[in-house]
Amino acid sequence: MLLFFVMFKVWPEWLRLAVWYASWYFLVFLLGTAVIRVIVWFIIFHIGLDFWIFPNYWADEDSILDSFKPILSLEKRSDIFCWKMVTIRIISALAIANGLQEFVRDPTKID
Repeated sequence: MLLFFVMFKVWPEWLRLAVWYASWYFLVFLLGTAVIRVIVWFIIFHIGLDFWIFPNYWADEDSILDSFKPILSLEKRSDIFCWKMVTIRIISALAIANGLQEFVRDPTKID
């Protein structure tokens, strides 16, 4: 079995291409999922909840398939009513709203 992987150069062209495409799409899936899950968490963070898509995504102690179980996780944050965190959430939400307003007003001006 190991010899099969070591002799990559003698694989048929269709098999090398299939392995390359499978690897590429798996990498795009992993990176895309990582970006989407952080964006979703950041949006819901402003409500005071921890919502994660694939909460074990970066858990090294689990197997690869266990990284995708459970699919969703929703927990109430312990600092949901802490005045410091509420202030940070409000300031962050206002900064995002201001940035979106500026972008909608003139999409060519990204400065």
